[in-house]
Amino acid sequence: MYKVESSASGVQPKPAPKPTGHRGSVRPKPSKFQHNTTPETKLKQAPQQLKICTYNVRSLSTKERLLELTYALKNINFDIIGLGEVRRKGCNIEEHQEYILCYIGETTGLYGVGFLVNKIHKQNIVSFTGISERVAVLKLKYEHELLTLVQAYAPTEQASEEETDKFYNDIRKAHENQDRNVIVMGDFNARVGQPKKYEKFIMGNFGYGKRNERGNKLVQYACEQKLSIMNTYFKKDADRR
Repeated sequence: MYKVESSASGVQPKPAPKPTGHRGSVRPKPSKFQHNTTPETKLKQAPQQLKICTYNVRSLSTKERLLELTYALKNINFDIIGLGEVRRKGCNIEEHQEYILCYIGETTGLYGVGFLVNKIHKQNIVSFTGISERVAVLKLKYEHELLTLVQAYAPTEQASEEETDKFYNDIRKAHENQDRNVIVMGDFNARVGQPKKYEKFIMGNFGYGKRNERGNKLVQYACEQKLSIMNTYFKKDADRR
């Protein structure tokens, strides 16, 4: 486990003691990056529009893969990208020339989530918290408004019920005590289909496919948290769904 802090010379990982969990077992504690603002640090004003997206990168475990992503982003105008399948172990923040990479990963060669933040928003980062290797939280502040982003990578339909339940418990944990501006994004490995009559307040008319069990879980979670499933509000070509 690593506790990540900012410093004048850059972002440095520091080993932290392992906490003792339930019944004496050792449980990983979510790691948190704290960016403290001082009177001399002026927050970047909120832009009229933030370009936020999510991308399944299928591994950033090597320098070569990270360079490939850097090159691919050269002609893409983005503010923040939520990352899935990072496959990079540890909980850390890395400051690069044009962006800041935040990530958490626990299993070698599998899973892992994080964020790629355009460096123009460096002073707006409040904290990064790795809940698990499938759920991470990024907080930013623009003037008097807080924005919370939750990045998720859900288990596939072949995963056990226990694994899926743990994922949604982690998502709920990430959602606790957050401000009103919350975006939950990522790969939920779910098909929600068309909305039922009582689901019109969380879904649009452009759901895809026939709803599966993972889709039921996602819809139930959205109803609980009063979230809209935004992909269902936009009509897309079949090959882009």
